[in-house]
Amino acid sequence: RMSHSEQHTLSDTDEEAAAEVRARQYEGTSAFAAASSAAAMPPPLEYPSEGEHEYADEVYCEHRPSSDDDFPAYNPADFESEKEEGGNNEGEVEVRPEYAEEEEEFDEASLFNNPENAKVEYVGGYQMDIDDKIVVDDSFLVTTEPGAISRMVVIDAANILHGLTPLMEGNNTPEAGMQKVDAAYILSLVRFFVFKGIECIVVTQHKYEMDNVIDNSFITKTLKDMGLLITMDNTYDDLVLFTVAGEFDAVILSEDQFRDEKAQPGFLTPNVNRALELKVAPIYPRLRGDFLPKEHWGKVSRNGHFVVDHLMRFAGDTDVLRKKFFTTAARGGHRFELVQEKYESWLRRKDQVLKQLEGLLAQIQPIMKTIREDVALLPRGN
Repeated sequence: RMSHSEQHTLSDTDEEAAAEVRARQYEGTSAFAAASSAAAMPPPLEYPSEGEHEYADEVYCEHRPSSDDDFPAYNPADFESEKEEGGNNEGEVEVRPEYAEEEEEFDEASLFNNPENAKVEYVGGYQMDIDDKIVVDDSFLVTTEPGAISRMVVIDAANILHGLTPLMEGNNTPEAGMQKVDAAYILSLVRFFVFKGIECIVVTQHKYEMDNVIDNSFITKTLKDMGLLITMDNTYDDLVLFTVAGEFDAVILSEDQFRDEKAQPGFLTPNVNRALELKVAPIYPRLRGDFLPKEHWGKVSRNGHFVVDHLMRFAGDTDVLRKKFFTTAARGGHRFELVQEKYESWLRRKDQVLKQLEGLLAQIQPIMKTIREDVALLPRGN
């Protein structure tokens, strides 16, 4: 320690030097060692008090031992019960972050893809029905041709809905003699192709978003939000249909023969002619006996396709249809690069689109169930 006389001889300018002297003298003392040891120790853990365990996704230790005496005695029966309940075999507690959310886990894809399922439990919060008595032919959407990739499908919604209107006799009250159509058919077609890995886009008119024109209009609105549906004035919908199909060498799905359009000067460009060659026509049921029995309506077929009231069929044999829906570098020529670029872009979002369609499909299930159970509603047709 510095003597009293030594301290008084220090001037203000020597105060800093004095501090260094004191610090050197302090090192090596027991007080210095105790302070250094305390600084190296981590801060004590803070545990929540009782009653703070109100969130299911926050897992804390209920018992905090402070000594060896506080540990409970080892009991093998406790570990056996954990195994039976699916707990950790070593008695460890899984600690999850506070932001984790409890969600019911289910695999939507496996529910739809597994043909052995007689019933699907839940998708989007709704119960889904698998009908193992019905199968939709999709063999033409599978190919083993080397290097083949699928073309995009463009759906002429106005034509499709006109051929399938209405879903049932007596289920709506059309205004001014106009029959309402049902968006469930569009959903069934879009999902049919997307389920098989083929990109699909719908072209239609603005009126098919209106409740007084179409039943289940939430379907068309949702498809539009997803980027799967284009709407416009009825004067230009066919023009857009051929523009999109021509640009991407896509398949048009329509029963329309487009006679008026073909008569217009300059309409039949090389791209339009190509689109007409690739056009595929759906086969509509015309008679009441051609429809599925009512108990099958709105269910998912054994091979995973949502059906409304009939099995989807298309004009042409399997080989002809397959060559329209798929192309190769040899058959596609310079147009193949366009198809390939679009196909590669589609692959990056395909799974997400299918997942969104599954949720949309789940929303319509209660509606279809009501239709099946309403004995007053009759199938359409003669």
